Amino acid sequence: MVRLLIIAFVTVFLFTSCDEDFFETSLDIDPPPHTPRLAVHAFVSVEDPVLKVRVSETVSISEQVWSSDLRINDALVVIKNSIGEEIVVPYVSFFDFNYSITLPNDFLIVGQTYTLSVIADGFDEATATQVVPELVPLNSWEFNEDGGINSDGDARSEVEFLFDDPSGVNFYEMGLLFDWNNTSDPNQAYSTFTESLDPSTHRSFEYDFLLLEDTPFDGTNKQISLQLYEISEQDASDHLYFKWESVTEDYYLFSRTLRNFNETDDNPFLSPVQIYSNISSGVGIFSISNGVIYDFN
Repeated sequence: MVRLLIIAFVTVFLFTSCDEDFFETSLDIDPPPHTPRLAVHAFVSVEDPVLKVRVSETVSISEQVWSSDLRINDALVVIKNSIGEEIVVPYVSFFDFNYSITLPNDFLIVGQTYTLSVIADGFDEATATQVVPELVPLNSWEFNEDGGINSDGDARSEVEFLFDDPSGVNFYEMGLLFDWNNTSDPNQAYSTFTESLDPSTHRSFEYDFLLLEDTPFDGTNKQISLQLYEISEQDASDHLYFKWESVTEDYYLFSRTLRNFNETDDNPFLSPVQIYSNISSGVGIFSISNGVIYDFN
């Protein structure tokens, strides 16, 4: 599972002035003291057990630093299961992450708890836990070339799917992939913008994808329609894939708050958004998902 890890470092300047015939006011505010902490963003899925971790450090809002300069490349990163088996995650040099390993196929087990720990000189140890969610399979899925119109009145194609939601609180992420290069490999396909008129859906931090939380339909049979730019039945059969994942509540909250932050961070008149974190003694997210990719052949 490829995750685009975006870390935004924003410096906001608020300037107000009036004509000198009236008054002129300036206010100097010192930012609160900042103690650097580990920033950890880690993602892995049962269907694609490549654990990818980005380890960096936080900075004060008054500092302007390239995100690449904040990476910590000499940390000890470990993932451990509930029976004490540990796997050290080695350093790698990639743009989006700096630690990665392919976990054994039988390492991630539904219902078991996993702990990620990060130790680096000069920082408190950062830890997080996740329970592997159960995959909720689809009962049916189909493509319709004529999918009606979206909220802006534009014509769209659609994908309709049906599933039995288990009782209890469940969280999902979904999106459509298009194989532009004719590889016949869904892992080489690119996400395409997906939208829905269903009020249960919300935009993910991965902008092309949607989130779903089951409170409005808990424990029932649920049908949802996803809309995409118009394509033909043949193109859908040859190139289109549907990615469906069960995700954890931590991921859901992180994704929603990060999306809200990205949509409001350039507006000084809106209240600041606190991005959700499940990292103890640090900030960020450790997420385990469980998904599947469907085709339309």
